Amino acid sequence: IKGGFDLTKWLGSNSTHIKAGAGGHKGRPLQNDDEIRLGAAPDLCPLIGKKECIVLPWKADTAWNSDDADEILLLPGNEFDRLTDSSKEKLNQQSYTVTNQSDRMGYQLKGEPLSLHTNEEVVSSGVNFGTVQLLPGGQLIVLMADHQTTGGFPRVAHVITSDHSKLAQMRPGNSIRFRFTDLTTAENLLIKQHQHLLQLQNACIFRLQEFMHA
Repeated sequence: IKGGFDLTKWLGSNSTHIKAGAGGHKGRPLQNDDEIRLGAAPDLCPLIGKKECIVLPWKADTAWNSDDADEILLLPGNEFDRLTDSSKEKLNQQSYTVTNQSDRMGYQLKGEPLSLHTNEEVVSSGVNFGTVQLLPGGQLIVLMADHQTTGGFPRVAHVITSDHSKLAQMRPGNSIRFRFTDLTTAENLLIKQHQHLLQLQNACIFRLQEFMHA
């Protein structure tokens, strides 16, 4: 939105954290007849004259990886070996659906249930963005940006860091297919992603400066 939203930022963001009741507009979901003022927009008249806008004759290529866009890459988690052999195969082969119970704290997935060798309880341990936990009913949950700091469900896998952004774009009803990879590949993909973002940033700055001087 040109000029941005005229809101009091919470933790540097205009986003709403519904569970905490903070941020955004009164810390709650938007409702009918809510009004949000817009911030002051920069004066672009010297650049665009009397026109309301100008479509720049260039666009950014956001594609940085040629691999299958439908796959989310995983690394084995701390409790991965507790899965039965058939469950390990299912995790690496079957397709999961993002359910309506998903939010910024975690994506609850629906698929053929997985099982463990033992029902031994797991000591509550640290978790992170992308941690894949196995729920008591055999379904999976992938922790997202607003995840808790610890969890007591088995951590069967972790989504590699470079796929976090791809995962965050998914919505309820979308399908996810996982594929395991190794740590070296995960690190190389993260470096490749960072290089692409840096090149994209530099190219945008150059193009915008070129347009302004022209």
